[in-house]
Amino acid sequence: MNSTIVVSDATALIVLSKIGRYDLLSNLWESVLLPREVWEEINAKTFTTHPILSVVDAPDNTTRKALSLILDAGESAAIALAHQDNYVLIIDEKKGRKWAKNIGVRVIGLIGIILINLERGLIKSNDAREIIVRCDEIGFRVSAGVKERFEMEIRRYE
Repeated sequence: MNSTIVVSDATALIVLSKIGRYDLLSNLWESVLLPREVWEEINAKTFTTHPILSVVDAPDNTTRKALSLILDAGESAAIALAHQDNYVLIIDEKKGRKWAKNIGVRVIGLIGIILINLERGLIKSNDAREIIVRCDEIGFRVSAGVKERFEMEIRRYE
């Protein structure tokens, strides 16, 4: 994660807002761009904003139009913005991740964000585990296989 700017879809932001852990983003990036459609989606829920977040207009291009036939408005806008400006995209939804990767967008999810923070020594192994438990408690679901790989990665830093 060398860039100081990243684009985000809604899920990770909603989760991080609910558990009060925007530091996991600000540890890695200076700015998180949210297409207006993502902003509208997250503001429909209980959400705490943060200075790292910037609402922007996503491009209205053929990439976005094609994606909007398959994905929701927020995902389409976030992928199109990341694609246009060659930014990393924070996205956790499986279908959206697949389409983003198909068009060459680099993606990261909440688990990856936690692991990079751990790898850089910005959080401890126990913190990483606690964050996942808190995410699970508020409804962020992680498959058993991903949890197992996550635990294996955490053990590397103990």
